[in-house]
Parts: sequence; structure tokens; C-alpha cells
Amino acid sequence: PTGCGKSTLLRVVVGLVRPSSGKVLYDGRDQRDVSPRERGVGMVFQDYALYSHWNVRDNLAFYFKLRKREPEVPEKVKEAAEILGVDFDLLLGRLPKNLSVGQRQQVAIARCLVRDPKIFLMDEPFSNLDAAQRQHARVQLKRLLLRFKVTTLYVTHDQIEAAALCDRVACMDQGHVWQVDTYRNLLAWPVNRRVAAFVSDPGTEFVDGACLDNHFVCPAFSVPLEPAVRVRSTPGQGLTMRVRPMAVALADGVQGAQSTVEGVVDWIEPLPLQRLQRVTCRAGTIALTIEAPQDEPFRVGDLAHLRIDPAQVQVFDSKSGANLSLGSAR
Repeated sequence: PTGCGKSTLLRVVVGLVRPSSGKVLYDGRDQRDVSPRERGVGMVFQDYALYSHWNVRDNLAFYFKLRKREPEVPEKVKEAAEILGVDFDLLLGRLPKNLSVGQRQQVAIARCLVRDPKIFLMDEPFSNLDAAQRQHARVQLKRLLLRFKVTTLYVTHDQIEAAALCDRVACMDQGHVWQVDTYRNLLAWPVNRRVAAFVSDPGTEFVDGACLDNHFVCPAFSVPLEPAVRVRSTPGQGLTMRVRPMAVALADGVQGAQSTVEGVVDWIEPLPLQRLQRVTCRAGTIALTIEAPQDEPFRVGDLAHLRIDPAQVQVFDSKSGANLSLGSAR
């Protein structure tokens, strides 16, 4: 989230901010006494930070001018154009103000590429692009990363972007990295409620309750606790249950169903690409969501009987936020 410290972390990696503790290691080498100039960092900013009074050619060549390596520029520009699929010949003489947002983004990435960096740092580089441009840019960047195998720190608020681009995702908040894992594991097995709330699929509900007779109990329903949660909880302990749409189903016709909830259909959202509909049912102050076949006859105001699968929910300690379900399936 905004203000969590991610830009400060990037500045520490670059060397503009000296860490008060800990180390920054490139390939095992401590960078404490290595200047930012010598760290070999390529960075793409949210606003692209192109030199407005220079044309594209000069923006791309600046690094080489500083190091008296200008003869290398034509070959480097050609290589960057090939990787990004951009005809830079049409852009080289233009000033940044005469480029589209997408073209500025391509020039900013090309400026990083031509430097042969040891590490890429990208601070929300696609935030100014529209949806179609973002999709195209993600494809380009993924192709670039697969070709160069350069370690990349990529800052984004967009879960879809993180899932599409990254091998591992670090969930950061309040200056602390709470979990580093694959996106799949962050979504399925967050270490605490903070991560669970930030990395969640649509329709996820967090329900406050308590532990009673080995059940999670709240005003709307009761759900038996899984064995791993039972051994980590005590009677009367405050608990929070994360209920994802995958954990909720229609109770009609289910034999021996536990954890049945009666709710009123409050909202119906079509999901035509998946041939589903997302149906939100309200039970008192609690909203539970199911994803049902698109031909299932739901109407707003209908009474629905829902079943919560105890094996598909996760339970957190209300006070510490720790995930008490982690030992149940990992």
C-alpha cells in the first residue's frame, strides 16, 4: 500500500540511502562502500524521468557520454529496439513531450537496457498506461526478463501484475516485509491477516468471532475448526475467519451438511468469461459470496441456504493476526 516504504527500500538498494542496519548484497558482495554510480543499477520511475530538453537519442546516449563510450550507442539502441519490438528510428529525434505515454515508457526501459545493468529497479512503471497498454507492456517486460535473467525489484499495487510478472512476491506494509513467497502461496496461505487482506480474491469476507467447543462461532453461523487450528486456539479466544468464494456453496441437496448459513441475495455480478456469476448473500452484517454457474436462477431478494466448507476457510488470531491454519494443509 501507499506509504509502506517501498520507494525508500529502492533508494537503499541504489545506494542513495544508507541502511541503519542490515546489508545490501549483490551476488553475495556487501554494497555498503560501493557508490551508486558503480552499482550497475537500471531504474524505471513512475514518471519515467526522461530529460525533457533532450531528444530520445540523447536520453539513451547520456550514460555512454559520461563514460566516453559514445561509439557503442548505435549498436545498443538497435539491440534495445529488437528486444522491445520498437522502431526507435522514428523516435530518436523527438523530445519526450512529443511522445505518447506508452512511448515514454518504452524509452525509459530502453535507457535501462542499454546500460547492461546488474539489477533492474522498477517503481510502478506502468501506472500511467491504460489497460491495453499495460497488457502489452507486461508482455514486453516478461520477454525482456526471460532473455536477460537480470534480478528485478518491481513495485506495484496491482496483484494481477505481480502474478503475471514475478517469480516471488514480497508483501510489504509499514516498513516491514511480512511475507516473501510465490503469488499462489501468498493468496492461499498468507502468514497473517495483513497479508490475507491485501492479497485476496474478489468476494473474500473476514468474519469476527470466537472459539467455542472447537468451533468458530459468530452471530450468523458456526463452523467446526480444523485440527491444526484447535491445537493453536483456546476457548473464548477471539478469532477472525477468512471466507473466500471457493469455501462457500449452495447447501441444497447436500447430505450431512455442516455450517449452514441462511442469507438473502444482495448482489449478482456476471462473470461471462468464466461462464459464472458472483452472488453476494447477506446474513445480518456478514456478506458471503459464491461463484455459481451463470444459468443458476438467482434474483436479488431470494433466500439462499449456503454451506461453508471448514477445510477451505482460514482462521486468524484476532489480536496478533497470525494465521492459525498454516499447519493444516502445507
